[in-house]
Amino acid sequence: MDKVYHLFFYFPLGALIFWALGRGSAGRRAAAVWAAAALAAGLYGLGLEVVQYFLPWRSFEWLDAAMDLLGGAAGAAVAAAIGSRAGGVKPSRFSS
Repeated sequence: MDKVYHLFFYFPLGALIFWALGRGSAGRRAAAVWAAAALAAGLYGLGLEVVQYFLPWRSFEWLDAAMDLLGGAAGAAVAAAIGSRAGGVKPSRFSS
């Protein structure tokens, strides 16, 4: 059950990173933004797992890091699908 929590907690993180990096992206750029969002969520999860390795009351687990990556990738994919169905979302006000 612990692995399911990792999946569901990283799902919104992947979506938020996708929307922050590439709102309004289409085609190849959307695929690149999806990959970047999935990788960012996965690296964040891996970083937290590495920190847990050094804490005596916690443990490092590769499967947790993999579920973090999977959750982030799924969240970014759903965000990309929502953006494409909406005909593309207007670019973020923070983008140039």
